[in-house]
Amino acid sequence: MRILSKTFLFILLLAACSTKTYITDAKKLKDKRIAVTEIVLGTAQQKNKVRTDTLCDCLASSVAESLYPYLQQAGMTVINLPVTGKSKEGGAYRKADSLQLDYLIFGSGLIEFTGKAAFMRTLSLKIVDAKSWEVKASGNFSGPSVTPSGAAKRIGKKLVSQMKK
Repeated sequence: MRILSKTFLFILLLAACSTKTYITDAKKLKDKRIAVTEIVLGTAQQKNKVRTDTLCDCLASSVAESLYPYLQQAGMTVINLPVTGKSKEGGAYRKADSLQLDYLIFGSGLIEFTGKAAFMRTLSLKIVDAKSWEVKASGNFSGPSVTPSGAAKRIGKKLVSQMKK
């Protein structure tokens, strides 16, 4: 009986997770230079007030690093830029111009802490053309019990699978 109830709970949690990606034209992303520039993560607190702190910046960095293998697998050249969470989008576009980047990735999300563990409540990423500022791809994750880097990996896997179609 316990095994059955644990299996049911596991299936219920899987069904509650949602990972969606959308790419306007996957072929245009291949063989391009891309950088993960800014991912802002906050913690959900009372009355949906969001606060960011050093731990959130560290977790944002792990999200960015988790995306690198998937971007490379999709045929993009990944340029490493520091992820601070405090930079402005305009500064990222200036950096992109000086480094001759084609695309930038921006993201945001909410984290829940359970004890010492951090779990992603939501994560949204967008790939933006560095010249026209047009959003070329986006990915979203929402669900329980997944680490921040795990949520990034889910979006990365979906991105790669869509680009291979």
